[in-house]
Amino acid sequence: MSVLPSFEHSTHFEPFGSNYTNVTQFNALSVYDKQRHVMEVYGCVLEQSCATNIFPLDAFSANLVAAPVPVPVSSYFFIGVSIKLAYDVNKRRTIVTGLLPFEPRKPDLKHAFFEVTEDYEPRDLGFTLESIAPKDFFQLGNVEILGTKLSVYDPVGQTFWEGIARNATATKRPEFVMVGIDVDKGLMKAHHTFPIGDCKYLGSMTYDSYSKKILMPTIKTGTNTTIIMGEFDPMTGSCVEKHKMDYLPFSGLLTMDTQHPASAGEPKASVLIGANFEEGSGPLLSEQDYELPEGMVALPTAHPGLLAEVRSVETGERVDIFKGPVPPMPQKVANYDLSTGDITSQTHPICEPNVARNCPWQMYWAT
Repeated sequence: MSVLPSFEHSTHFEPFGSNYTNVTQFNALSVYDKQRHVMEVYGCVLEQSCATNIFPLDAFSANLVAAPVPVPVSSYFFIGVSIKLAYDVNKRRTIVTGLLPFEPRKPDLKHAFFEVTEDYEPRDLGFTLESIAPKDFFQLGNVEILGTKLSVYDPVGQTFWEGIARNATATKRPEFVMVGIDVDKGLMKAHHTFPIGDCKYLGSMTYDSYSKKILMPTIKTGTNTTIIMGEFDPMTGSCVEKHKMDYLPFSGLLTMDTQHPASAGEPKASVLIGANFEEGSGPLLSEQDYELPEGMVALPTAHPGLLAEVRSVETGERVDIFKGPVPPMPQKVANYDLSTGDITSQTHPICEPNVARNCPWQMYWAT
């Protein structure tokens, strides 16, 4: 773990605490318990055939506060694919979902749900996404996705929200879906297909305890380059533009000062953005960054080797499914006004994403 000691003077995150070797961790797969100052981190233990564990780490020492918690779900293809976590502040537990182990040659894919209790014990919640989904919900097949913070827990509606992808029957193309689940009853309460209102794509999800909404950087519906902060309302299923953004946060990172009193207005928000960014400089993405071949279709998940055989249904040519915008570097942390999107303060450049992976994949206010 690492810390930014001074917002004004620091030029890098400083590592501290224990060094957990032979553990691979990726893409914001963690939650933060602000009451106990514990960061619960998903880790793939290499020496245990990449078994899934949740590591409960003290935010101020980086030491384990309990033994790693084994959870019998697995990643798919890349470390972190299919794994999602969210913290339930009401019951002080972490919800974990991912694939149950399967035989690659005869895949029977099931996405199970577990909780890590406040005593750091694993508990099977007794259902899978497949068992609670409506008939034909996955249409032409589920598509596993990798991304940062693709799930949150809404403590007001007591609902676990996650973003998934599927191959759509009508378009023969992948589409994103927001799914709301009552994990205690094993019930899918709602699902909404993108685009949803102003929000064209699924984005990294952050629960805003001030507005009781889910925030996600995304592209505005009807455009290819206009970046907005979307605001998804769990009660209505609507997603509206909260404000425009001249920047796309690196890894979709957005964190808020959770100690901020509600009476003081909207909390301070922090993002990780390119150090070469200046407000008003225009979008960092181009039309080409979001172009996809016409008629692209991803196969239902099976053996990872089949990903090499994703082809256009029109041309029959192989399709590169890993294309996308390259983040600028180096990076800096910026605080901004959640109501307007305007940057209020920023650090010196503090990391470069391609240099020893020293940029954070998750970031929390730990005070």
